[in-house]
Amino acid sequence: MTSATLAPCPWLQKTAAFLNEIGIKAVEVDQVEGFLPNCRITHGSIEYSRACDVSDLLHEAGHIATVPAQFRSYLDGDVGVGQKRMLDEIAAMDLHPDERLHRAAMQCSDPEAAAWGWAVADHLGIPDELRILDHHFTNDGASHRLSLGMGHHMGVHGLSHGGFCVTRPSLEKYLGRPAFPRLLYWTQPVIERGDMRR
Repeated sequence: MTSATLAPCPWLQKTAAFLNEIGIKAVEVDQVEGFLPNCRITHGSIEYSRACDVSDLLHEAGHIATVPAQFRSYLDGDVGVGQKRMLDEIAAMDLHPDERLHRAAMQCSDPEAAAWGWAVADHLGIPDELRILDHHFTNDGASHRLSLGMGHHMGVHGLSHGGFCVTRPSLEKYLGRPAFPRLLYWTQPVIERGDMRR
């Protein structure tokens, strides 16, 4: 059975539509394989099939969303290769470690992708058990769901350092960002060199 004969998952369709709305191109194809089953990152966009778990689409989109926009096209297949290219370029810039570009580039790994996916799923109303499946993270998906639901997952701290949110409501008034799982913006913008904003 091909994915074209599968009934479309309404959460998958809703998530793909949302990704396209926020500027992450998500294209349904008949069949595709990538790092995760049934979806693939291709030059900063996502191809997915109807057989894709919504949790996998959210996670892969999280990798794209958390990378500063000027480096998004570097993500192609294995995101680690694109992330390394981005980090090599940033290292060559010899930025101050508190520059926004440096901070954002350091906060776009697996934990941040998981936390970003959780925030989007929360925004869209996707049930918790579909946001991260039990078998994810080497059969530790339930623990990740628990820590993300409580706002104590390490990816939440990464999103906070990347400028997306703050870790708790009491910090909102000081930093002008919403508390996780709400986000200030859905994707990292182009970040200019010399930007020291928090």
